[in-house]
Amino acid sequence: MANKGAAYNLRMFENNAQPQRAPQKKPQQMQMSPKQKAARNARRKAAEKKWAQIVMGMKIASVSILVLFMLAVNIYSKVILSESVRELSVAKNQLDQLQSEHVRLQSELDYRSAATNIDEYATKVLGMVKADSQQIVYLNYQEGDAVEIIASQKEPSIWNRIFSFFLNIVNTG
Repeated sequence: MANKGAAYNLRMFENNAQPQRAPQKKPQQMQMSPKQKAARNARRKAAEKKWAQIVMGMKIASVSILVLFMLAVNIYSKVILSESVRELSVAKNQLDQLQSEHVRLQSELDYRSAATNIDEYATKVLGMVKADSQQIVYLNYQEGDAVEIIASQKEPSIWNRIFSFFLNIVNTG
């Protein structure tokens, strides 16, 4: 059977003796003389001023480092640019030299391959003469071109002789 509506009072078991707290005392501030207050304020302002100078020095140093870094990057890029310009000028000079050499060789080829120069070389250097009309013979073939193959008689190779030897043995056997 369940007790439906019963309530338990558990306060009876609690310890009634609670420790009493001592009333908190506010720390007593020492009364400072106006000279001491002025000195304390002066020290505080000096410390703040010193801290502000340190922060300002750090800002100046970081900006100086940043400026020096940017200057170094600028100088490096100009060095790379000047090297690239120098390499480009060397390559252009080589191109100009090669183009002039090409023109010279082309003109020499044209000179040597001219028909008059070839005739002159053949007659003077090689001792050739122009062909007369009597020396020219024209051939006219009415039949068609034909090719005749003449079989050459070769000696059989060593393998052919061995093979034929075994064939003779098998056939006579």
